[in-house]
Amino acid sequence: MEKPPQPTPQQTPAGDSQAVAESRQLSALMEILVRENRAQMADFAEAMRLRDQLSLRIGSRTTQIIRFSAAALVVMGSAMVVLILTLTNQMGYMSRDVNTMSSPMRLMPFRP
Repeated sequence: MEKPPQPTPQQTPAGDSQAVAESRQLSALMEILVRENRAQMADFAEAMRLRDQLSLRIGSRTTQIIRFSAAALVVMGSAMVVLILTLTNQMGYMSRDVNTMSSPMRLMPFRP
């Protein structure tokens, strides 16, 4: 003879109330987890927004520094070109003057 199946705890009236209580506990726990997760995600989104703003500020300052440096290099390069051209143009006059001064110096007696 075969035994009739035994009722499981979920099939008994006491088991039903226990299952409902566990379900409610799980539901409450899930609500808490979802609420905490939303708060953490909001905090994370705010942190990402602040990081993006900071990156933009750093980028704009860096760009400004690079622009001023490039302008300073252009000014210095222009000044160097002007000085080199001036030296080149005056080189003929300087060599002529040196030759003029060397003639009388050759005639000076050397005394040790």
